[in-house]
Amino acid sequence: MSVIQTHVGSNMSDQLCFPVKRPDSPDDAIQYLESTFHLHRVSCMSWKEKTSNFSFFQGYRGTDKLFIKWGGKSGSSINDYTYTSRLYDTCPDFFLRPSFCVSENGINCMALEYVEGRTLEDAILGGSLTMQERASLVIKLPLVAQALIDANCVHRDIKPSNIMILPDGSIRLFDFEFATDAQGYREREEIRRVPHLVSNIGTDMECGMDLGIGRYQWDDMVIFRRILKLIGSSPQYAAAYEKADHFFRSHEGLRRIRFPGRRRLLVKRKLINLLAVILPVRAWRNKVRQLNKTPQF
Repeated sequence: MSVIQTHVGSNMSDQLCFPVKRPDSPDDAIQYLESTFHLHRVSCMSWKEKTSNFSFFQGYRGTDKLFIKWGGKSGSSINDYTYTSRLYDTCPDFFLRPSFCVSENGINCMALEYVEGRTLEDAILGGSLTMQERASLVIKLPLVAQALIDANCVHRDIKPSNIMILPDGSIRLFDFEFATDAQGYREREEIRRVPHLVSNIGTDMECGMDLGIGRYQWDDMVIFRRILKLIGSSPQYAAAYEKADHFFRSHEGLRRIRFPGRRRLLVKRKLINLLAVILPVRAWRNKVRQLNKTPQF
């Protein structure tokens, strides 16, 4: 599974020309993207960000402007692309249109339509979220959640920074790197081998809001409802707010998933953290901390 495409009539698999050497600089990546996918005016927006180690590019394929996410673990691009495609096919109004994806020869990247806008996080922290946008979000968030239900998808990383508000008032949910099925949930093999990859998903805070319900378990509907509370109610859209709140309440717990062997992982994590504190030699403590990242099988 080297390349996936959504453009009708495209035949990328016949056009690929993988380089012998893996691109290891922005210029190399740009050259690869332009020669492999026939892009033009490609530019690097950021290279290997410290927090995610992803790189981001923008460019054009014909007249279509694309956003390219480069890097990550071997299965991340494919997973992100697969679920983005599924959601876009289910409900294109709330998700970004995927363009292409490749995961081969150490190269992992995916491209989506480029949209202008700001994230819900930026709007809240910057104090720019208008009353009209609040009312629109209250109406649309349950529709986004329903699309996830219809597509049998659990996003697992719902948060304000993954919701884009476009200038016309429409919204897009993105970043399906850790998405999985709700019914028939089976964890990806690479994550089952290294649970550390998802240990922090949903355990942080954003805009003063808890993003999770506990380590190694996820429930999108709970987080949607917290975002709804973050937006807040108003007499101008009180009826819509009550309707949205009822929707999320009625779906909480129905699509909750838990990592296989969750309790065993939590006990192991606590023991490792304890040893990392009480061991007298720093080198020993550092070595013990790495056990949380050691493949399980």
